[in-house]
Amino acid sequence: DINKTALTHVYSSKEQLKHGKLERLAISSFVDEFSVQNIEAIDKESMFEMDELYDNAYLHIQLHGQYHFIYPEKSSLLLNHESEINSEDLVSMAPKQFQRLITFTSCETGAADVYKSTFGTLRNFPTVMILMGALGVIAPLWEVNSRSTCILMIRFYENHFIRKISPPQALKDAQLWISEATVEDIITYIEGHTNRTNF
Repeated sequence: DINKTALTHVYSSKEQLKHGKLERLAISSFVDEFSVQNIEAIDKESMFEMDELYDNAYLHIQLHGQYHFIYPEKSSLLLNHESEINSEDLVSMAPKQFQRLITFTSCETGAADVYKSTFGTLRNFPTVMILMGALGVIAPLWEVNSRSTCILMIRFYENHFIRKISPPQALKDAQLWISEATVEDIITYIEGHTNRTNF
């Protein structure tokens, strides 16, 4: 059975993003059930065997990503120093369908070769996730800044889970809030979550 109010958070302590811990702690406070999967020491075959990737409605992937401009099909997520996955790995190795919303905070995971691909042949992480059952995917087109991404994701999930705003509008509102917020607004906001989560 799908847990519709649960979120699985995937990260690697070997490739820990600078503000990843605060992002993880803050998001965990917004959902009824929060599953943390540290994939530091596993290979990609073992990763795809984790039921938590498929049984919870929300999947948040906080890994380093890299886009290959010459061979886009080789674009990948770094699991650790020894292992990585690409979109074709998802097609060939994932045993179940994904669920409601997949969020990547990995660099360039939304990028695709739109010049050489057609709609039917486009293969990047978002399109593959949707083909495999996800109702929606959030993924950046460019390299991300750890600090601003952390703030954006906290605000997005707060909008969605606490304020009950739909994912597209929750993301838009979070983006607008950050663009209009002052330095003092950001500091106050982060301090509030830091104190609340005992970071």
